[in-house]
Amino acid sequence: MALEGFLQEFGLADILQLIYFQRKTGVLNIEGKTDRIKLSFINGNISSLESQRRLESGRLGKILIKKGLIDQKDLDTAIEMQKTEGIKLGTIFIRHGLIPRQTLTEIIQEQIIEAIVQIFAWKEGKYEFIPRGVPADEELPISLDTQHVLMDGLRIVDEWSLVEGKLDLNTISKRVREPEENELSSLEEEVFRQVDADSDVCTIINISYSGDFETS
Repeated sequence: MALEGFLQEFGLADILQLIYFQRKTGVLNIEGKTDRIKLSFINGNISSLESQRRLESGRLGKILIKKGLIDQKDLDTAIEMQKTEGIKLGTIFIRHGLIPRQTLTEIIQEQIIEAIVQIFAWKEGKYEFIPRGVPADEELPISLDTQHVLMDGLRIVDEWSLVEGKLDLNTISKRVREPEENELSSLEEEVFRQVDADSDVCTIINISYSGDFETS
């Protein structure tokens, strides 16, 4: 039987806990004003996330380029292969030995957690959990402990309240001048160098070597 309702009545934290403790397998569809999210679960743990608003392949590729793991030519070739072969971008990178499996897994997991954190901030929306079989990805298996994601998500949301109203994860900035000598700390310098009039705040957080809140 499907579980459905509104986030303002039964919050995301409650939904995730229910799925986790009952070790459910299925798909959770969440729809808000800004996005539609599809979360897949296997035995209560998160196995994948899809966002209608963001083209995840392009986003993943941008992060990999920023981290120096691939170049634009690698990404363009992989995207063309994805169109013809119909397989995930990450799978292509692994099959061609471009990125270590563990490294790619960690980056995808970070993306999933970041997307879930954004949902925690939604004031309203509707959800539907549909119990059904979810095939495991044999080449790039993802299994995020839902309870840990929940705890991390709530912690990050609490930290984000300190910058609420000052920063938006979707904001794209550009440099207007170079900093003067000793004007920025080493962390500020690192973040500043990622501002390129193309990467949004969320992407910069993902590629930063510092924590989410410190970078924010």
